[in-house]
Amino acid sequence: MASPAVLAAKAALASIDLSNYDPEQSKLMDERCILVDEQDNAIGAMDKKTCTYSSVAFSQCSSM
Repeated sequence: MASPAVLAAKAALASIDLSNYDPEQSKLMDERCILVDEQDNAIGAMDKKTCTYSSVAFSQCSSM
C-alpha cells in the first residue's frame, strides 16, 4: 500500500507530457524504482517518472 505522499505525487504527475521526449526515454520513465529510507531500507516502489519529477527529494533510486 502506497503512502499518502506517494499517492499525491503520482496524482500530480500523471498529467506530465512526455511527447517531446525521445521515444526510448519516454518508455524508460515507466521503469520501477525502489524507494529507500535514510538507512537504505526498501520502503516501496515508484515509477521513474514520479521519482524524477516529484517535489519530494529522492536522492537514491535503483531501477528494478
